Amino acid sequence: VAAMSKKFAIDLYFDVISPYSFILFESLLAYRTQWPMDVNLKPVGLAHIFKAAGNKAPALVVPSKGPYMTKDVNRLARYYNIPLKFREDFLTVITTKSSLNANRLIAAVKLEQPEKAEAVARALFRRFWIDRSDIFDTKDFVEV
Repeated sequence: VAAMSKKFAIDLYFDVISPYSFILFESLLAYRTQWPMDVNLKPVGLAHIFKAAGNKAPALVVPSKGPYMTKDVNRLARYYNIPLKFREDFLTVITTKSSLNANRLIAAVKLEQPEKAEAVARALFRRFWIDRSDIFDTKDFVEV
């Protein structure tokens, strides 16, 4: 009991275009009411990490991983009660567009108004994964 009374910090590295990031974001933040933790949001560009490492998104390398990932993400979303919906154009989007500016927006808000960073991240996640709307251009950020 004494060990749990001390707060601990978790750095959450995420990309708003990743469905796994969305599920982790929502589920981890929900546990803040039960666990004594601070969650430090760290938006990153997943595509840039793949590129720097010389890798591609798993679903693009092994065709059978795409359908498995869809099933896995849908199962996790149901388990955590997150109304995530895969976009039909998801593979096209992740190969032709970049979430870098959306992640930069979260980072900028975190610097200027840290208390609003979580709400902006959640709005971007929801816009892309629930509303199936874009999060790539300035006009999208204005709507968020």
